[in-house]
Parts: sequence; structure tokens; C-alpha cells
Amino acid sequence: MRLEKSLLQNNGHKRLVIASCLCIGVFFNAKAQIGGQAGAYLRSPAGPVAFAMGGANSASPEDLCTWWNPAMLSVVPNTRIDLGGGLRSLGRTEGYSSVQFKISPRVGMGLVVLYRGDPDIGNLYDEDENAIDNGAFSTFTAKTGLSYLVTRKLSIGLNIGYYYERLPTSYSGSSLYYSTATAMGGFDFALRYAPLNNWACAVILQNIDILKVLSGESATIDMDWEVLSDESGNSAITDKITPVAVFASQYDTRLAGKPFSWTCDIHAYAVDGDFTKLNCMEIRLNNGVEWKRWNTFYLRAGLGDMLLNRNIYNNADDFWDEFSPRITIGFGADLSKIQRGLKVNYGIATDRTGAGVDQQMGFMYSF
Repeated sequence: MRLEKSLLQNNGHKRLVIASCLCIGVFFNAKAQIGGQAGAYLRSPAGPVAFAMGGANSASPEDLCTWWNPAMLSVVPNTRIDLGGGLRSLGRTEGYSSVQFKISPRVGMGLVVLYRGDPDIGNLYDEDENAIDNGAFSTFTAKTGLSYLVTRKLSIGLNIGYYYERLPTSYSGSSLYYSTATAMGGFDFALRYAPLNNWACAVILQNIDILKVLSGESATIDMDWEVLSDESGNSAITDKITPVAVFASQYDTRLAGKPFSWTCDIHAYAVDGDFTKLNCMEIRLNNGVEWKRWNTFYLRAGLGDMLLNRNIYNNADDFWDEFSPRITIGFGADLSKIQRGLKVNYGIATDRTGAGVDQQMGFMYSF
């Protein structure tokens, strides 16, 4: 009787996962302007592990679970603290901190804060070529997540986000005027399913303002700007963050007798916040591998931000002009000999514009 009951429960959970995937697939094909603009908010990745693996880190993230997949928060058995930062091309910088922990055996919770910006925008001049003070561009994104472990194979998760941006928009003399925009209430919904011990998949809907949907409004996250100007007066601008669906998979095997993992993320942009089909739907494909050749040192590599849309057959020249994937490499090292539970990760990636390289380093402490 117990075996029969267990089989019925497993079949029921499988039907739930399949039905959810089908509903999401139908939704983004039937309902599914240009995709991938404000939707890939600040354009992932975040964290050196994802950085080194081409931005593919959603199925079974080791770090920053709140950022990548909140459904993973109830799967990770211990408390984890992440801290790191990096330098990107054109003088941009970023930093992050994260904590995740278990509230109960089936419930996990996490918080992540990410800074991205350019602290020193120099060589600014007015129309008469008079020098203007240096400026700065700053963004902060915070997400808090909650996850429930339905079974050993199935978990669900939910995030809510806060968004902040500040940048110079006008000047008077040599002084700059800054404008800011904030938004609260962007939800991420995640479902993770591990049918095998060595394979896990996930579906994540990001950037959905469900409270606005329930009130009959657009699902977009609106960043409302009041652009300050000394001469022409202020003006209001709304920047809309587009919803995105992420389909992820991670398969674990062995290479030369050592653990080897392949991870793939598909970011699909099909609808705007009004659930209207975009004029040009697109997919961003990220792939990464990790090889634990040594017990305390891991090698990582990836190919990320590969653009796929209808221009591949409608306008091949434009497609190949925009097709510029990121090549990524990196490593991870276990520092348990120095401090138990401590790891360091590093990732470096090419810039899609050819302006340089992006790199990031971070520490993860588990206990």
C-alpha cells in the first residue's frame, strides 16, 4: 500500500510539472516590438560561477540562488553567505552580497543585493566643448525569496524585487543634474524538478508584477523617471521591464572519471507586459560546463548570450551583425584547509561589443 501510494504521488507530481510546462509553453507561443531590451534586467549573469559558465546557472545554482532560481533555496541543505564583485569593460563595476538559509526542513529563504554601475563617467563636455563635472551611473537591485520543497524531486519558489537607478540626465554650467527611478513588486516564479539524481530542470518566470495583473493593469515593472532639466523643465519617462521566461537544465556525468556538469539556460522574450506578442520574439541561449578535475579545484567554461530570432532567415546580415556571443572561462577553489566551508570563485568573459573583458571574483561560505 505504501509503495502504491508513493507511486501515485510521484505520478501526480510529474503530471503537475508537465502541465505547468505545457501551460507556460502555450502561453508564450499563443500570446507571445523587439525582445530582450529592458527585460533582461541589467543583463545577467551575477556571480563568478555564472560568469565563468556563460550565464547558465538557473537549474541548480551553487551560489546566489535567490537571484537565479528561488526554488533552489529549499534544496540547499545549509546556510550560505556570498560576497563578491568585479570590473567590467568601459570602467563599469559591480558588487553583490547574498545570504540563504533553511527555516525548516522544507522551507528555505534568501536575500541578495546587487550593485552595478559606473562610478566615474569622465570626459564630459557641453555643446560649446566646455568641460562638465564627472558623473556616475548607479543601480541597486534587491531580491528576497522563499521556497518550499514539495518532494525530494520537486520544489517551488517565489521572489519579490526592488529596483533603483540613478544617472545624470542634464547639466547647468559645469554641474550635472541627476535623475532617479525606483520600482517595487517585480515577482519571479520558479519551479525546479529533478527526475534523476544527475539531471535537474527548471522553469522561471521573471519580472512579473502580479499585483498589477490582479488589478487589471499591465504586468510590466515600471521605472518612472522624472528627468530634471535646468532649461526645458522636467519631463516624465517610464522605462518598462519586459517579462522573460527561463528554461534551464543541468546534467551531471563524468569525464575521465571526474565529475563533469553541463548547464543550459534559455531566456525567451515573447510578450510585453500587456501580454501582447512582441514584433520580434527572441531567445538568448547560454551554455556552460564545469569539470571537477581535482577535489579542491574546478575548471569552468561557457558560451553565452547567443541571440536567436527570425532575422536568421528574414535578414541574415542583421542577424550576424548582432550575433556576438560571450566566451567565458573561470575556476573555483575549495579553501576548506584555511576555513571550513569557504570557497573562492573567479570568472572572466569577453564583452559583446569588443570593448574589453569582464571579470568577477567572489567568496562563498557555507555552514
